[in-house]
Amino acid sequence: MATAQESSPAAHALFQEALAYQRSGQLQRAEAIYRRVVAMEPAHPGAHHLLGTIALQSGAPERACELISLSIAAQPRLAHSHADLGRALQMLGRGAEAVRSYDRALELQPALFEVHFNKALALRQMGRFDEALRTCHTMLGLRPGFAAAECLRAGLLADLQRTEEAIRAYDRLLERVPDHAEALNNRGALLLEQGRVEEALRSFQDALRFSSVEAAAGEAHASDLRPGAALNCAVALTRLERFTEAESALAEALALAPRNFPALVLRSRVLRKLPNGHARALDSIDAALRLHPDNAEALLLRAEILTDLARYADAAACLIALPPGPVLRDYAQGLQLYLRATLCDWRDYAQQARDLIAAVDAGRRVVIPGHFLAVSGSAASQQRCARSFTADTYPQAPQGYGRPYDHDRIRVGYVSGDLRVHPVAQLLAGVVERHDRARFHTIAISLRPAHSSPLGERMRAAFDEFI
Repeated sequence: MATAQESSPAAHALFQEALAYQRSGQLQRAEAIYRRVVAMEPAHPGAHHLLGTIALQSGAPERACELISLSIAAQPRLAHSHADLGRALQMLGRGAEAVRSYDRALELQPALFEVHFNKALALRQMGRFDEALRTCHTMLGLRPGFAAAECLRAGLLADLQRTEEAIRAYDRLLERVPDHAEALNNRGALLLEQGRVEEALRSFQDALRFSSVEAAAGEAHASDLRPGAALNCAVALTRLERFTEAESALAEALALAPRNFPALVLRSRVLRKLPNGHARALDSIDAALRLHPDNAEALLLRAEILTDLARYADAAACLIALPPGPVLRDYAQGLQLYLRATLCDWRDYAQQARDLIAAVDAGRRVVIPGHFLAVSGSAASQQRCARSFTADTYPQAPQGYGRPYDHDRIRVGYVSGDLRVHPVAQLLAGVVERHDRARFHTIAISLRPAHSSPLGERMRAAFDEFI
């Protein structure tokens, strides 16, 4: 802390009075008295320094830089002045200068733990992860087992793509501090990246629970963490196709942060999956677009929802508003052609269909398989479209049950709502009847009640089981 060395008795007394006000949180009264000190002694280093810290607390880092620099000019060997200048520079995004200020503070006073911590954060913000990790190790040498430093170290291991080490580091921290909400949330994000969705969900749920307890106790950092933890819960639940629970988690995230754009977009996607959810999905994406009117992802999603609602002209207009860019490769091209056909707009249709087929054959994500059926009669192109869409939409391979397959015959299930008088049944009946019953056990899972027509009876007889 800066001192008022070599001050007059009157300036010294005022400085001590201001310092007492600042320590009690009465910043305006402290600032007014520090200014009186500076009026008496323009080169007073302590008054300039502490006026700078008040500017920092008030969210004025540029002013803080000016004031603390005056303090350093008058008394250059105060480590805390260099440390606070570093904080102001870091807030301004001037990371390299901030690190130099932190290094100067540590030359003068090497054991300043908080300066090491802020330096590591600044290095991380600049992408200098190896240097930040070395700074973390220095910190932990000064204060072994300090939870915030261990959490930062694990995050840096993740930044360096050392994912397994990062997860182990979070696990070790959580063995000692099981309610560390930030570590739980960050660990969940790494597990989600690895496709370990159930584990990730449990980690996010614990993070949300503990951060809620901390927020109730008045801890400010917990309030910052809760919306993100709730959103992460929703992401994991969506991956697990537990959409009703995902919507509840998103409602919590948006109650905490109503202008959370990613939560509004995800809520639209989730509501689309729920019965009678399309109108609410449209409301949610409209709220997102009020925050970011030109966001291509949100505009495309709005067009898809409007298509679901059979508002084809509105959907087409929404696609016209899409900004040019890479998003046009991700299904918008196919949706645009589908909407034009639905609206009987045949201008240049043949050429656009050829362009779409060429894009599919090139392996690009331009159309969903259902829409592509009306564009190409090529089984090979349709298969390429289906493979591209499936790889994009379901990147994780299905997991087995972990036990051997012990049936005498291979069991094959057919799921359909059309095992009745319908073209599907007309085309499928002969296929199922030709199964080798010695090798295959066939099961029909009908999404509609059994049908008493001749074709319906034929379908029932074609399977070993009909559910």
